[in-house]
Formats: sequence, structure tokens, C-alpha cells
Amino acid sequence: MDDAPRPLGVVRVESGDGRVDGLLGRLADLDELPVAEHQGVYEETHEGLRAVLTALDVAQGPPPPSVR
Repeated sequence: MDDAPRPLGVVRVESGDGRVDGLLGRLADLDELPVAEHQGVYEETHEGLRAVLTALDVAQGPPPPSVR
């Protein structure tokens, strides 16, 4: 039985946002990295995605007042 790590082969679909696609593309590097380094890549990706979402919120401005 071969216990060597194998790529997961997960297919990723482009989002159309270069920032998001770049961050998610970094996850493909996990196949080449030791498991001990995976957490750092996940954290880096998560923080980057949060930053993109924050930037989108700022660009859209405040939500309209609610109607009651």
C-alpha cells in the first residue's frame, strides 16, 4: 500500500475576479507543500478573501435605509 500523499484533484472554477482567483489558486500549492505548511496557506487565503469582501463592501457604500 502506497502511503505517499496524492493530489486531491479538485477542479476549481474561475470566479471572474482576479483577486479571488489568485487567492484560490494558491490552494493548488498545497499538493506540493508539507502538511505542516498547509495551515499557513489556509490562513493567508482566508485573510485575503476577507480583505476582498471588505473592499467590495466599502466600494458599494452603506446600505440604503430600511423601510418600515
